[in-house]
Amino acid sequence: DDESAAQWIRVVRIVATAADQAFTPDVIRLMQLNRAAAGQTVPHIHMHVIPCYEGVPVRPHGSAMAEQAELEANAARLRAALDALLG
Repeated sequence: DDESAAQWIRVVRIVATAADQAFTPDVIRLMQLNRAAAGQTVPHIHMHVIPCYEGVPVRPHGSAMAEQAELEANAARLRAALDALLG
């Protein structure tokens, strides 16, 4: 419904702002992919919030997973930025 969609995009904006602060990218790319042709195996709505840097190619969706230590470090940076935004 429209109200749920509006709330969802407000949350996306907050996460994108935190990602921008945490990773200082050149641009934030937002991607909403759904259905099997996009690689979705369980139907649900979600938004990819992707910090991008000039000269660094973006890997195709679902092509490879980063190392666990890198994922944990990035999650900590994003959590810290969210905490700073939300108080």
